[in-house]
Formats: sequence, C-alpha cells, structure tokens
Amino acid sequence: MKEQGLTETLGSQVLAVVWAVIDRIERDALESDRDPGGYVFYSSELRDYLNGFARGVPGRIVVYMAPFNGESGEEVDIGGKTRIVFDRLEGDGMSYRELMNSAYKVPFIYDSHLLRSYASKTNTTGVEYMFLYLSDSRLAYLEGEHFHVSIPFIESAVASLHTHPESSCMLSHADVESGIDALVNGSIMTGAVTSRCAVLLRRTGLLTENDFIELKKFAGFLRRRNIDRRLLETRVYELNKKLANAILEVLYY
Repeated sequence: MKEQGLTETLGSQVLAVVWAVIDRIERDALESDRDPGGYVFYSSELRDYLNGFARGVPGRIVVYMAPFNGESGEEVDIGGKTRIVFDRLEGDGMSYRELMNSAYKVPFIYDSHLLRSYASKTNTTGVEYMFLYLSDSRLAYLEGEHFHVSIPFIESAVASLHTHPESSCMLSHADVESGIDALVNGSIMTGAVTSRCAVLLRRTGLLTENDFIELKKFAGFLRRRNIDRRLLETRVYELNKKLANAILEVLYY
C-alpha cells in the first residue's frame, strides 16, 4: 500500500497563518480594485514566525493592516487552533511584497528535516513523494511512482512540493504546467526538493497574463530532450527578467 496521510507540522501551521494574511490582502485588493503591492501590515507574532523564532503552535495572532476595509477586530479561524485578528494599521509595517518574498521559506525553516528525509528515500529508491500544504494548517503527503508523482489539484493547497533524485534540481515541463495552474489559482509556490536543494516556482504577486504566457513558453522549452545546462541557465535567467509577479529559482537549505 502506498504511503499517504494527513498530518500537522510547525511549517504547515505557520504557512497557513501566512497564507491567511496573503489571502486577506489579495481579496481586499481585488474587491477594491487596488494593487496588493500597496498594502502593508504589522504583526510582532507573525514577524517572529517568519524569522524562524516559532515556539509552538500559533495561537491568537493580531495583524494590523493598511489599507483596511473591514470591521475592527475581524477574526479568522484556521484549523480550530489558530485565530487571526485583523485590525487597522496606523503607521509603518511590512509590505505585501516583503511577505511574499518570505512566505516560501517557511517549509524550509520548519520542515527541512521532513523534506530531506523523504528526498533521501527518493534518491535511494526512485519513488517520489508529494507534500501539499493546506489552508487549514494540515499537510497532506502522498507516495507516487518511480521518478513520477502526479500533482492533484486541491483548491485548499497553498503550496506544493515533491521530491526529486539528488541529481535533478530542476522542474520538468509537467511540473511547470501543473505549477502554472496552481499559481493562477492562488498558491504561493510549487517546486521540487532533493536532500540539499529545492527548485521553486513561486509568486511575488498576482500572476499577470504575460507571466502566464512566458511560463507556458518555458514549459514548452523543457519538453526538449538533453537540454544543455548552460542553455537551461540562460533560459531561466531570461524567464525571470520577463516575469512581473513570479520567479523560478534554486534554494539550498
């Protein structure tokens, strides 16, 4: 029987909190016809979690935000354990862009041991594993096939990672194709991990039409056989110059 299940990790709990703030900003921006890049927020508790100073399950977290169109003390429950209270910000804070450029690091700060453990299994057996971080703070894990794992579309998945063998720190064309769909539907990131590195396709804002087109072109490029490493690095560099609200990058963790 294939290994699969649902669990909670500190990384999945923190990422659910981060996602709730991102979602609140993006929904407010769309409803108000604003650029989410103009939003700022302040939360001492969330700041500590983003910096890797988490000590236990997030409890009641107060987030001050501007612009803010909601009612004072607006509350959101996450998974029954965590409560976020939104209120109006008077003063300076962390920007939406800064939050997006910190959010993707959460699994690697808190769940690195778990990711490396399964990546090591893949390196030994060739069997790949999928991790889906859900908006309710749970983490779904699924065992795939030899050198393949299908990425199911789950609306509540805010990030997805799957394992690759040690020598494969790049996404396949299928990874990019499914990743585009995930990002369009609001996911923070998608990517592949080995025991030492991760290659991530992540959002820095709301995906634009041009972002979608350029990522589709890149997925088509990856269909080629035996791509020269230097050519691949050049195409990734060119891709990132063209993308407005997404980036493809390698992270060593």
